[in-house]
Amino acid sequence: MLAIGATRSLRRLRRAFGMGCQHSEYAGVFEKFGDSARNPVTVGRIGIQVACDDETGVFLQAATLAEIIELAKSASARTGRTIGIYPETKHPSYFASIGLPHEAPLLAMLTRFGHVTKDAPIFIQSFEVENLKALRPKTKLRLIQLMDEKGSPADRSDLTYPQMATAEGLKIVATYADGVGPNKAMVIPRTLIGNLGTPTTLVADAHKVGLAVHPWTFRRENYFLPLVQKSGVDPRGIGDVQAEMKAFLATGIDGIFSDNVAEAVSARANIMGE
Repeated sequence: MLAIGATRSLRRLRRAFGMGCQHSEYAGVFEKFGDSARNPVTVGRIGIQVACDDETGVFLQAATLAEIIELAKSASARTGRTIGIYPETKHPSYFASIGLPHEAPLLAMLTRFGHVTKDAPIFIQSFEVENLKALRPKTKLRLIQLMDEKGSPADRSDLTYPQMATAEGLKIVATYADGVGPNKAMVIPRTLIGNLGTPTTLVADAHKVGLAVHPWTFRRENYFLPLVQKSGVDPRGIGDVQAEMKAFLATGIDGIFSDNVAEAVSARANIMGE
């Protein structure tokens, strides 16, 4: 599974799908403006805002969730490959607290396009816990528990992400989710000098309880890369992200998030011998 990071540019998505990207991350179901909150499922995904295509610098109108689903469906038909979306519910407990819960409108939109079964090309992801638990009895779609290297879910201050990533913690996650989306440092941590260290047992522990593992996010700029993969001291310089991806794919992960589709497709092909 190769997923492009969150983008609201249809131009960039068309390009990514054509290069071999399998899923598009869609960040957020609601977005709050000033003192009012708008539901993009009914009024259009931030139609009053613009999104910047970061490769061209051109400002474009933001795509709605419906437009992205339609684009994925048309790209699937055109290429003969299964292309889906990977929506993330942003701050669900907050929006529920102001009377705008995520779950019903998101599921309604996905159902409208026929996405209702576990084999649908959809993953619903969240850094929070209770909204995924609430979704579990309402949908067969695959749910992904996101995890950061530090901290706790916003709705579970009694629980830390590192605790959730233990063998025992993953057993609990497996009761309501189909996979985990960990910060990539939870799969292969960095050494003190910034190189890739020894892989953790997270992938093996997750697989033992039936959870897929989709770490995030792989970027080619030096700023984000391990020391050995950097091309120089300029944080904006382009380093060897493919080498980093290959190291992670070798651990047995089931997919990756990347902002750089060409490099991700190439790294996967190299590992799989395509």
